[in-house]
This record gives sequence, C-alpha cells and structure tokens, in this order.
Amino acid sequence: MLKYKGKSLRTVLAVTVIVAVAIFLLYQLIALSTPILPYIATTESERVSVPSSISKIYQDNTATATSVPGTVTVQKISNLRSAISDYKDYFLEEMDEYEEEQLITGLAVEEKTDILGQNDAYLQNIRNGVGVVTATSVSDLNNKINAATDNITVKIATLNLTTNYTFGNLSKSVTLIIGDLQTGTGSKSLTVYGNIIILDNISSNTTTITAKKTSVQTDGNLYIDCEDTLSSMAAFDAENMIYISKDFTLNSAPYVVQSNSFIAGGTITANGYNTGITAADFAYFHKDLSIKQLLTVNCDEFTIAGDLTSEAYDTTFNVAGTFYANESIFIKQRTYINARDLIVCESLSNIVYGTDISVSDLIYIYDQLSITQNMTIGCESLIINGSVLNEAYDTTLDVGSLMFVRDNLEISAKTNIYADRLFVGGNVTGNAYDQVYTVQKEIFFGSYVTTLFTTVNCPYGDLIIEGEFSSTNILVNVGGRVAVGGNIKGSGNSSTFRIDAGGQMTSVLLDENEAPSATSSPTPSPAPSPIEGGLLVKSVSIVPTETENSYLLSVTYKRLAGITEERIMVTDLNGELIKEFIINPQTQGTADGEGYVTFENLSFDTNNADVLIKVDGTTRTIRYEGMDESGGTRPYFVINKSQRKSIPNPTNTIYTDHSAKSTIYSSPVTVSEYKFLKKAVFDYGKYFRRLKKSEEDAFEKNAQIYNNRTVDQLVSIVSGISGNNVIIKTNNLTISKNMTLGSPTKSVTLIVDNITVNSSSSVVIYGNLIVKNNLMANQSLNLTVNKVNGEGGNFYGKDVTINSTSTLTVEGCMYLDSLTLNQGATVTADTVYVKGNLVVNQTTQITAVNDIYVGSLVGNQAVQLTATNGDLIVMRDLTFNSPSTVNVGGRVIVGKRTVLNATSQIAAGGNKTALILPGEEVELIEIVEEDDVELTALNVNLKGGIYPKRSNGIASFGNTQTYFAGDYIYYSAGLPEDGNDVKVSFKLNKEAALELFEPLPGTGNLPLTNQYASGVSPTSNVSAPLQTNANPKSLESGFANAEASSNEYVFKVKLKNYITSPDKVNNIKNSVTINYKAPEGTEVTVQKNFNIIVVPEKVLRMN
Repeated sequence: MLKYKGKSLRTVLAVTVIVAVAIFLLYQLIALSTPILPYIATTESERVSVPSSISKIYQDNTATATSVPGTVTVQKISNLRSAISDYKDYFLEEMDEYEEEQLITGLAVEEKTDILGQNDAYLQNIRNGVGVVTATSVSDLNNKINAATDNITVKIATLNLTTNYTFGNLSKSVTLIIGDLQTGTGSKSLTVYGNIIILDNISSNTTTITAKKTSVQTDGNLYIDCEDTLSSMAAFDAENMIYISKDFTLNSAPYVVQSNSFIAGGTITANGYNTGITAADFAYFHKDLSIKQLLTVNCDEFTIAGDLTSEAYDTTFNVAGTFYANESIFIKQRTYINARDLIVCESLSNIVYGTDISVSDLIYIYDQLSITQNMTIGCESLIINGSVLNEAYDTTLDVGSLMFVRDNLEISAKTNIYADRLFVGGNVTGNAYDQVYTVQKEIFFGSYVTTLFTTVNCPYGDLIIEGEFSSTNILVNVGGRVAVGGNIKGSGNSSTFRIDAGGQMTSVLLDENEAPSATSSPTPSPAPSPIEGGLLVKSVSIVPTETENSYLLSVTYKRLAGITEERIMVTDLNGELIKEFIINPQTQGTADGEGYVTFENLSFDTNNADVLIKVDGTTRTIRYEGMDESGGTRPYFVINKSQRKSIPNPTNTIYTDHSAKSTIYSSPVTVSEYKFLKKAVFDYGKYFRRLKKSEEDAFEKNAQIYNNRTVDQLVSIVSGISGNNVIIKTNNLTISKNMTLGSPTKSVTLIVDNITVNSSSSVVIYGNLIVKNNLMANQSLNLTVNKVNGEGGNFYGKDVTINSTSTLTVEGCMYLDSLTLNQGATVTADTVYVKGNLVVNQTTQITAVNDIYVGSLVGNQAVQLTATNGDLIVMRDLTFNSPSTVNVGGRVIVGKRTVLNATSQIAAGGNKTALILPGEEVELIEIVEEDDVELTALNVNLKGGIYPKRSNGIASFGNTQTYFAGDYIYYSAGLPEDGNDVKVSFKLNKEAALELFEPLPGTGNLPLTNQYASGVSPTSNVSAPLQTNANPKSLESGFANAEASSNEYVFKVKLKNYITSPDKVNNIKNSVTINYKAPEGTEVTVQKNFNIIVVPEKVLRMN
C-alpha cells in the first residue's frame, strides 16, 4: 500500500495520477492474479514438501553467479525474481496494517489530549474565580469549610505547612485552591478529602500531599498548575488523578507519586534519585520525559506524546498494557521496559550496556532501531517500519513469531537473532564474525552481503533473497529452498560457502506439480499515461487592459489523455477565487503538434498586486474487472455490484477455507472448502476498512468542534447553523432523552467520541453518525440514521455495546469495530460491517439489504441473520451456541472455522453474491474513476515593481514622476526572484500623440546615431541599444536579457530639448513587459503599465 502520511498528493500530474492509480489498484483489486510459476506461497496451506537435503541455490535466469564452489548447484529459473518481488510487495502491503492501526489513528494520544484540554479549561475557570470562595487565613479557611453545608471550593493565597493539615471528610468534599504552598522544617503532610489545586508555587521539605476521594467519587485529584522545581523529598498521593499542567522538575531527592491516573501537560524532568510514579490506570506525558536520576514507573497504560530520554541507571517501566511513545525513545543508561505492547512512533536508540526490553506481545517501531551497546529485546512480534542498526556485540533479539524490518538491517557486531519468521525488505549487511540467524520457518532479505563468518539456520523454511547474495564465509542450513533473484558471489571455497537445503517444507513453488489452485481476480487494463513528456503548462501571459484593474490572460498547457474537464483559475494568494474558466476538452481548443492547447484573452478583474494562476482538471482512469486470461482461478470478491453472480436456488452450503476446521452438530448444513478463500475474505475486509476510514476522515477534516455539550445544546447548535450540510464534533455525549438532528432536507453528520445511553431514548439523525470510541446503551436505544436526498445515512462506530433491548435502523451502511448485543436487538442497514467481534448474548435480528461482513461471530442466543441481496461473510470464526437462522440472497462464507453447537438453518441463494469461485466466469466491466489533479499554480505579480531611477542607480521618488524637455529618463523594472532566463521589453508613449524623444549621444559603446533607448549597467554606463524602432514618438523595444544575479533592469531614454505640445502638462502612458521561466519551467509573460508626466518646457535639472 502506498502511504503519504500527512503529505499532499497534489504536486504535479505525473505523480498525482500515477500514485492515484496505484493506490486505487492496490485498494480495489483485492485478489491476486492467477499464480504463474514460479510462485512464492503466501499461506501455510500452499507450502509443499521438498526432497532430502541438497546443496542447491535457485537463481533467476537473468542473474550471474561467480565464485560459487562446485559443491553448490545453481539452478536457473525464469521469472524467479519477479515472483520474489511479487511476494515482497504482497507482504509489505499486508504489513501496512501496523502503520494504519498504530500510527495513523493515533488514538492513544488523542484520547488523553481531550482529558488534558478539559483539565486546562477547569483550571482556567478556577483562576477566574468561578464558584470559588476566598479564605484569608488558615483559621478563616477552617471556618468557611466548617460552615459549609455542602461541598465547597475555597482558595487561600498562601498556605504554610507549619503543622500537619487535614481538610474535609468522607462526606464533605473540599476543593482546596492554594496560590503558594510552603513548608516549614521537618516532615509535614497536607490531606484533603476532595481536590487540591496549587496555582502559583510549591516548595517542599519532606512533605506528603494527599487528595482523597469522598462520596462524590470523582474527586481525589491533585492539580499542579505552576512551573516549578522541587528540591527536597515529597510524596504526591491522589486517589483519582494527578495533573501537572506545566514543565516540572523533581529534583535532588526521592519522590513518591501515586494515583489512579497521572497526566503531565508539560515536560517532566526526573532528577531525584529513586523517584517512583505509580498510576493504577494510565500515565500520560503530553510533552517530553527526561530522566536524570533513577525512576520507576508502574502503570496499566503508559503514553508519551513527546520524546523519552533515559539517562539514569536501572530506570524501570512496568506497564501492564501498552507503552505508547508518540515520538522517540533515547536510552542512555541501562533501562528496563516491561509491557504487553511497545509502540514507538519514531525511533528507539540504545547507547548503553545491559538495557532489557521485555514485551509479551508486539513491539512496533516506525522509524529506526539503533543499538550501539549491548541490549536484549524479547517479544512475540517485532515490527520495524524503518531500519535496524546494531553495533553492539552479543545483542539479542528474541522474537516468538515475526521479526519484520521494512528497510535495512545493518549488523556490525555479533547479534543473536531468534524468530519464527524474519522478513527484511531492504538490504542486510553483516560485518560481524560468528553472526547467527536462528529462524524457524522463513527468511526473506531484499539483498544480503556479509564479509565475516555467518550461520543461517532455518530448519523448517526457506531463505529467499530478492537481490544480491554475496558472502565469503557462510553456512546456510534451511529445511526448504534457497531462492535468489539477483547476482550471487561466493568465496570459491567449499569450506567457506556451504549450502544445505531441503528435507522439510518450502514456499518457493517451481514446477507444475507444486502449483496451487489457480485464482481469478479483477484484471486492470493498462490506462494510458496522462503524461507523455514536455511541460504541463507551457506559458502564461497577463496583459492589462485600458480599464483599471482589468486584465487579459492567455494560457498554453498540455492537453492530457483522460482529462474530462479542464479549469483555468485566477485566485488571490489565499486561494480565494477571482475568476474561473471551465473548458470542455472535447469541444473547446485544438491541440498543436506537441499536444498543447492555447486559450487567449480570458478577462478577469482584480485590485490585488499578486495573483495565483492555477490550471487543473479532472482525470479519468479506466480499469477493467474480471477474470484474468490464464484459465485457472482463485476465489475473490467483486466490488462492483453489477458484476455479482446470480445464485439461482437457495442451498444450505457454507463456503470455508480448505484449512478450516468445522464442527457441525445435527444441522442440515453442507460445508464446501476452497483454497485461498481466507485470503479473499481478508482482502474484502480491507476494502471495507479503508472505505470506512477514508469516509470518516473526510467528515472529520471539515467538522466544527463543540465539546462538553448536552443533547439539547447540540440540537440548538445544529438548528443555528445555516446550510444543508452540517458537520459537528463533540467529545462525550450522555443521552437520556429523545434527540433528532437534521431533517429530510438538512444533512447533519455528528461525530462524537463516546455515547452513553442511560435512559430509554429515541435518536434520529438525518445524515451520518460517527462514534470514535464507544457507544454504550445501558437502556433501550431506538437509533435511526436516515439518508438525505439519497446521500449518507451511514453509522460509523468503534465499539458498540447494547445492554438493553434496542433497535438500530441505518438506511445507509453500518461500519463498526465491534458489536456486543447483551440484550435483544433489531439491527437493519444497507450493509453491515463489523471489523472485529459480533457477539450476541440475547435473541437478535440483523438484516442487511446487501452484505453482512464480520471479523468473527458468536451467537450465544438465537440469531436471525438476513442479507437480502448479498452475502454473510465471516473473516475468522462463525460460532452458534443456540439455534439460529441465516437467510442470504448470495452465499455464506467463513474464512476460518464454523462451529454449530446447536441446530441451525442455512438458506443461501436466490439473488446475487460478491464471491466468485474458481471456474465461475465474470463479464469484464469497465470502471471509470475520476480525480481532480493540479497541473500548476503560479504566483504572478501584476502591479508595482516599476520605479524611476537616478542615473547613479539610487531610487528617488514615487511611481509617477514629472520630467521636463531635455531630461534623461531612467526607469527600473523589478525582476522575479525565482525566475530564470529573464527578459525585459518596454513600450513608451504608447498613444504616440507627441514627438517626445531624441536619439542618445553616439558615444561609448553606442557609436550609432538614431538610437533612442539603451539598457543601463549597475554603474550607470550605457550598455546596449534596445529599441526596435527609431521613432521620436512611440518607442518599443525588443526583449533584452537581464543579468542572472540582478533583481532589476534599468533602461534610459532622452526627451527632446524642444517639445511641441498644446498642453502644458502631458500624461504619457507606458508599459514594461517581463518574460521569464518559472521554477516549473512555465514561460510567464506579464505586462505592467505606468505613467509619467512630461512638461514641454525646459528647466534647470541635473541628470
């Protein structure tokens, strides 16, 4: 999958269209082509056994093998490299799931950022005195607390802990606000039943600060809203939350920080030896965490949005769940990290001996893993989206399943690598003696070059190398095959280049007897490239008219294949449209021999000094879906509904992958197994997943945010927004009454983080509903999402839990991550997609007009599933523990296993299916995809930049200057900063009503007479004649080249000593034309008008 995180694809059409086509094909063509041998198997079931161990390498027939000892056989295989590359591409696309789930969503940070924002708003209200009572002393403070009949929020400017203080009790919550907290000598304590807020300063001397919960249960919080440094021992203990809003340093002594959740809004510096931070729930650091002295962190979830730097020996993180680092981790002293998952969104580097990272499940590092001193990493899966660099002897990478490195693996010191599978998409370089790879099932390298003795052990699989394989001292022992796509260079010595392959299973399929069942797939027809060479926009010309602020535009651009609509736009520098010209390429403009088309005299008006000239269009990509032409087919799903296959009569068949283990108890059900079906189901799920994400993102990008709103407030907000397409976003919404958003003519898209339904309610939305996290219906929910004018009507959600009998009616599509129905429910939608688990714990009806697709389905009570015109598709397991009924118009498809522990009924057929099985033909269909693409966007200066100049080159006055008979006139034309090959021409006295000019003196490098104008060098010397006519009235020059390093061009003319004119003052109209090439190569021509005043009489004037 092609990824451009946060980067615009709107560069030039060459990139935009090709990338768009590539992405479209990757996303939409969901089944692989028919495998043509050689072929690298992608599933365990496709692997085949190989004969006894032999010393053989299979190599692409176009590559060379040198210095391979005679004891090793090299067998040439046609198209082997292509097969390896296809497998690599397939594998890399599959691994994109980690990037999508761990990086793009970024929920680990986003969720905590919402909490941080709520805390800051609360503290601002406190500073503003909202609901705050003020106490003038400790005595006054106690009096006000004692006098309060209910909970109280009270502020004291300074509190000096000269003794131990306790405020509030279990039945009276006190929110104590302290401006300046000071401590005296000796150990002191401050205990508050409620909340503690420290606003301005905190100084500690062996102090314990405790915030306890009361009957309110949401209190027990400690807020520190100041930037401070603690220089003596302290203990912060909050039964709920500790929030430190600003940069904070724990300095010089041990600290004990414990709470249910710990949130730091600023950078935290741990500089006190043996400090401990314990959070029963989560710890969140919004900025950096800098560890200077020993720190121990214990929490359920650890999230840091900034960098983590550990410079303290034996620092330890014990994280029960996910350790999520949004930036990088820098380990500079021995550090221990224990977690379920470790997600690092940038890089992880270790420069100290003895670091140990122990993770029970996944380690995911987006950029680079850099190891310069010995460390140990243990995990189930190690996914590195960038590169690995190890310079440390005896470093250990112990991976239970997959070790994946997207880019390069560079080893310059012995590294112990253990894994079930090892995949390195880039180059593997080994300059370490006695390097050992111990991998059970498969090793894949983009290329492999090693110079010192290396052992490669893969007892149950293959060594597959896409490119070069070079080694002077290696022992390869694999149970499958060694397959190399590039050149091989050995040592020439049988004792230092040893290959032992075979005896177990291989994924490298080579001859006809090893071929898996063939597959069908949508086959793209090669679309013509939209670019066939040359500039996209050849030239742009802008000329002012006689009317002020009015211009004529001419543009020459390449007419590209597949463009259905062209647009020439004039905008201001902020993108606001000034004028748009829409062109139908079928009927307007004729391309020249090179394919360029020109449009002239396009009129627009503006008083802006600068404009953007944009040329873009709509491109049309044509592709075809259908079976390929090889004859054999795999199962696959079609996306286009018109390609669905009719199923004439209902059957009781469930289609499963051939490796599935089905358990059927006393149900009249037939199981039909197919190879590669699981892959087809997985690919079909990717289509839905990406569709869901792209649509959600499009809505969220344009949403207006209204956090912390009630149902009534949201209804009021929507009513107050004009327009028929409203998109709003809120954080948490509790529904305890009926709510209607939008109308049959007004579409509303509601985006909400969490929804909780605590009272029986009816919710009607005309438009779309997006629930980012959880929807919890604790009471009956009647949810209806309607289309508006045939559009929308979709429900996008993450985890949905129904705890009371409810009805979900979605006119469009329902896309969820999980759906748990603990009480009976009636669910109706056009399409039902549940990425993860669908769990039914009470009798439920689920009806879709088209498909029902779920990750897994568990029916602990009776389920009635209906897909009227489509299929029921289960990615993994289908389990019915209670009698259930399935009625679909297409097919029932299960990717993994079917377990029917109770008698159930299956009726499938009578309409159409998206699943195309081997041997079933599908008519090729033309698919047309349109996309807006930009050819160019040029910044053009329309006005200014034309100034009078003194002969010594010093600017002296404004644009309009008065000249007298006999004067010399010097004018400067400002040149574009980013222009190349700049040329300048001018036209003076355009109306030619008077004879104004006389020839320049024929001296210097202008020996000729009858020469009226010249360019002027920076030293004010005459440089070259300019004008193409010798006319004492209107002077018009040809284009003259400007110096490459100059930012201006100066020209010179002379007024006649005697000018005949009926007027004493004459307004003379002139223009300068600047021609240059923009950085993109487009030739730009812009004409600028300017006026001068000429008096026909002479005065004493120095030139």
